[in-house]
Amino acid sequence: MFWDIPSFLQAHLYAESLLNAYYAVISVWGWWHWSLSEEQEVAIYGFKRADWVKSSVLTMLLLAILYAWLSCLTDSTLPLWDAVVTAFAWVGSLYLVYRKLENWLFLTVSNLVAIPVQWSKGLELTALLSVLFLVMGLMGYFRWRKVLKATQHIT
Repeated sequence: MFWDIPSFLQAHLYAESLLNAYYAVISVWGWWHWSLSEEQEVAIYGFKRADWVKSSVLTMLLLAILYAWLSCLTDSTLPLWDAVVTAFAWVGSLYLVYRKLENWLFLTVSNLVAIPVQWSKGLELTALLSVLFLVMGLMGYFRWRKVLKATQHIT
């Protein structure tokens, strides 16, 4: 989790550096939140229309703030793409805590963008790790969707 922060800083991917610190916090929060459940099986929920609106607004707001910070206050060479990776990952991780199926879609977008960004910065091993995360995210989405369909009869 923290091992790649120096690499991201050296590559001028400052938002991805922050993202890894965020992962530490959100992971503890998620673990705590999930441990509160008295159910043996952890319930999975799908987005309602309002969730799509909230998550879209939150993602765009984070993206705008990160992009402004990266482009105006840092020497970032890829401020837009660094902001995209981070904004989508932040929102996806937040919805993972709440067991929302669609978290995997946000994390997938983040990883799809992260792979070429990291590769272009000479972070080939990190890019390959992002490929693994991409595959895991797609598997997570389809597994969770199957569970959600079985428990809530969605199509």
